[in-house]
Amino acid sequence: LPAIDQVLQAHPGQNVLVLAHNMVNRVLLSRYLELDLRHARKIRQANCCINLLQHSEGTTEVVTMNSLWHLDEVDRR
Repeated sequence: LPAIDQVLQAHPGQNVLVLAHNMVNRVLLSRYLELDLRHARKIRQANCCINLLQHSEGTTEVVTMNSLWHLDEVDRR
């Protein structure tokens, strides 16, 4: 979490891409969804999914979670 905070502070007003593994994504999402960390495993994260977050004025909002729109139908299984 401190690394994400550093990235956000270093790139204000910019688009940033962060690639991470399933459990890292769940920890980040639990933070921004204001869920207790013990519930992170319950957040669905498919392989190759996209989570879109909007950070502005010190607040981060989850816009899209576990999106698979970019994959072919066969790859979504």
